[in-house]
Amino acid sequence: MQMDIHAIIVHKIEKGQREQGQPAPIAIITPRKTELSHDDELVIDLLDYVWKAYKTGKTFGSFDGDTDNYPVQQWLKNYLDKPAENLFIPLTNQIMNRLKQQIENQNFATGGHILFAHLTKDDQPWCNDPQNQRALQPK
Repeated sequence: MQMDIHAIIVHKIEKGQREQGQPAPIAIITPRKTELSHDDELVIDLLDYVWKAYKTGKTFGSFDGDTDNYPVQQWLKNYLDKPAENLFIPLTNQIMNRLKQQIENQNFATGGHILFAHLTKDDQPWCNDPQNQRALQPK
């Protein structure tokens, strides 16, 4: 099976659990400055594993239609409409900042590593636009 990796990066976010009677801890983002190597065998194996694990689930990666309050879908579309402009890393940083806002409001969320990948496999895109039922992929 052919997998085309267009972009891949991993960022880290950390936050302590909220203690009773204490203010919510601040989440700290540790962004990676560069993409992972598209040719690294471990990266390819990881993406293949993730693809197999999530490709059949129809609920993974779904978006809310309210793009004013949930703007990530629109950000992805904007990125995919202009893939040559090298906006992948800024896009992932923008999403991480949105995640930071969300995680700071959750008592038990503590963070982790967040994988972002733009890929196609056998001409099947990584994500779809559920509102328009069309593939979100570069033009």
